[in-house]
Amino acid sequence: MDSPYVQQQNQIIGRIVGNVAKINKDIISLNSQLDDIITSNNDIDQFSKLWLQYIKNSETYLDTTNQDSF
Repeated sequence: MDSPYVQQQNQIIGRIVGNVAKINKDIISLNSQLDDIITSNNDIDQFSKLWLQYIKNSETYLDTTNQDSF
């Protein structure tokens, strides 16, 4: 016959294992969402760099053709 403390400890360990499994699943979901955000931010960063280059090129063109800048 098991001691009541052993049963209580087993129940507590069971709850801990269950909670850790839930946390693990949530962390996997969070990591997936963070990956999506990082990908989106990289796309925005790339667009921003292209846009800045476009502005520089436009200003250079306007300067060389003696036209007013933006």
